[in-house]
Amino acid sequence: MAKAQETGASPRKGRRWLWRAVLLVILGPIVVWNFRHATQLQPTGVVSDLRTIRTALITYASSFNNGFPASLEALGPNLEGEDNCEAAGMLGPDLAVAEPQRHGYNYFYRPAGERLSEPEPGCSQGGYLGYTLSARPLRYRPGWWRPEWSSYFTDETGVIRWTNEDRAATAEDPRR
Repeated sequence: MAKAQETGASPRKGRRWLWRAVLLVILGPIVVWNFRHATQLQPTGVVSDLRTIRTALITYASSFNNGFPASLEALGPNLEGEDNCEAAGMLGPDLAVAEPQRHGYNYFYRPAGERLSEPEPGCSQGGYLGYTLSARPLRYRPGWWRPEWSSYFTDETGVIRWTNEDRAATAEDPRR
């Protein structure tokens, strides 16, 4: 003790590195796990995707005067030339598939309402008057404190709705 007092060092100071190492070993994996899962489920990402798809659907309907498409694939890029009703070039290839997966969510698009009887020139089939678009988490974990595990819904009205319950959101759920 006399030697520690002479140099001004505390006997506890030498053990601080040991406590820091213990905390790092215990808390390190927890921090890494939380960061990994937080980046997989991004509610802002899913809402942004819903808005992007919604904008593409509205643009498609107004550009081709043919209603809403039968599938999201019609909004994808046209690899053979000019954009048309079958490949409008409004969404990237990651969202322009039958049931896209992004940000830890599955997206489900369904045309709704009446189908137009006569397709517009350049379109092989008539579109629909409405649609529903929903997003469900790949893994549901309940709890009001976890908004990132919410299910989302929108339709041709443009209102995004959500629920924290383990089910698809509907038009009756609260607005986001």
